[in-house]
Order: sequence, then structure tokens, then C-alpha cells
Amino acid sequence: MTQDFLTNHTLDALQPGDAASPVRAAECNDVDRFEAVSGDVM
Repeated sequence: MTQDFLTNHTLDALQPGDAASPVRAAECNDVDRFEAVSGDVM
């Protein structure tokens, strides 16, 4: 598993227009879980 990095900011440091989004690459386990819940299991 890769190391995830998180940057924290205090509420006082937030400015109007600031944005954030979670980004993560799909891994084999993610595909397996998706197959299981979607019923598309081979």
C-alpha cells in the first residue's frame, strides 16, 4: 500500500475559494470489491 499524505489546515487558515479533493488510485482490492457488490463476479 502506498503512503497517503494529508495536509491539515486550521479553520482560521481557510479562505473563500479554497478547495480540496481526495485522490486515490484504484487497486486490485477495489476492483474485487466492486465486482462483489455489482454481481459481476467471474
